[in-house]
Amino acid sequence: MNKNATPIYSKKFYVLCRRNHIFYGANAHGKTKFIEAIGFAKQLIVNGIQGTKSIPVKPFRLDKILRTQPSQFEFIIFYQNIRYHYGFIINNQRVLEECS
Repeated sequence: MNKNATPIYSKKFYVLCRRNHIFYGANAHGKTKFIEAIGFAKQLIVNGIQGTKSIPVKPFRLDKILRTQPSQFEFIIFYQNIRYHYGFIINNQRVLEECS
């Protein structure tokens, strides 16, 4: 584990964040869901899709239209002054699109 990073845990996932970053907000405003989404995307990227299993994606439930739409994940990472971009769009059956 990177000595300059610290793990952030939720019920199912963890991600590493630099020690000098702060992640805050009002109660019930999505902080835990944000961490879970990053952990979910990490697991999907590292482990892939296992055969015929459905993808356990949870769409945004508070909007009737978005509830039926695919979920999109996008990451823009700056590392050693280089910008990396990766993203994908999925539903509970397959990866619909991938971009880098």
